[in-house]
Amino acid sequence: MFGDCIRVFLMEQRIVKTVWDAFALFWRGRDIFRAIYQRFRHEEKRLQKRMRSETLRSLYKEIGFDELQKLRDECVAPSAARLREAAPRIGTKAATALAGNLSVIYHRISLLIEYSIALQEGRGRDAVDDSRAALLRYMEETHRLIRVCERLFEELASFLRYETFFIRSLYLHWQTVSSDRDTLRTIYRKMYAGGMAEGLLEVAEDFLRSGFYMRAKEVLEKTRSRLRLIKKEEQRSNLEARLRKLQLEAENALDRTLGGV
Repeated sequence: MFGDCIRVFLMEQRIVKTVWDAFALFWRGRDIFRAIYQRFRHEEKRLQKRMRSETLRSLYKEIGFDELQKLRDECVAPSAARLREAAPRIGTKAATALAGNLSVIYHRISLLIEYSIALQEGRGRDAVDDSRAALLRYMEETHRLIRVCERLFEELASFLRYETFFIRSLYLHWQTVSSDRDTLRTIYRKMYAGGMAEGLLEVAEDFLRSGFYMRAKEVLEKTRSRLRLIKKEEQRSNLEARLRKLQLEAENALDRTLGGV
């Protein structure tokens, strides 16, 4: 019986890790696409009045063939694969929806790459208008789908807001995933009513219950400055009380640990 419980627990942790991997891969890919899309919009606007085969090639070059391949093969495809693996084991439709949307994104990026190759090979000037229309359509559709995926991944993060592996990974590894702190704050706001401050308290309590007292203390010290940003007085007061309680527990645990050395 005990062995069965351990196996179930480990399987659940494996699934959570799989979802985290999909989550991290998506946001890395999102940053790659955002840079591509910003360059594309800037160049498309500059060339709008004189869209011929030469300028269309320039536009495709600005998008970046290698970056599109990296986005598709190293971020989108593995993220979708992990979500398809995890979806049957977690109780939310967001994972299934994400896997489907990422598969469509993969297909649209593949079409962008095909059009780029065809244009570089010079398969006829008559197709310039069609190529431009396809480029605009697939870029905008990919942009729209990635925005949809952002919302779905935020929903998925909220679903996992009490999962140890997920909340620790979000705290410890986000900086290796993305430099976008605004996105991190948005994710925390979707996960917890108290936003990042409450999210940090969850992480600190998780570390504390697991015996990582110094790590818990470190997170609690970071939480104080976040609490000042909460405008709702009752909410801020409740979180401050929780902070003080956890700080006291952490200090007592450290005293016991260090006192026994």
